[in-house]
Amino acid sequence: MCGKAYHSPGGRSLGITDEQIVGILIHSRAEQPKHTIKHYCELADISPYTYRLVARMTLKQLKDIERVLRISEALNNERRQENE
Repeated sequence: MCGKAYHSPGGRSLGITDEQIVGILIHSRAEQPKHTIKHYCELADISPYTYRLVARMTLKQLKDIERVLRISEALNNERRQENE
C-alpha cells in the first residue's frame, strides 16, 4: 500500500458508468472497430488506461471485477440469443 489515505488497499475504484463499461467491452470485442482506442476514449470521455483495465480485465477492486463480469455475461447472453 502506498500510504496515501485516499487509496484503498486494492487501488482506486473505477469512476465510470455501466454504459461506458458496455461500450468498452463492445469496442474491444469488435473485429473491425469503427474508431481507434484513442479516438473511442475521447468520444466516451474515459482514459485509455481505464479502457485497458476493463478490456484486459486487469482491475484491482473486487467490486469492479464483479461489476464488469456481470455486464460482460449479460452481453454474452444477448449475443447468444441473437445467434439462435
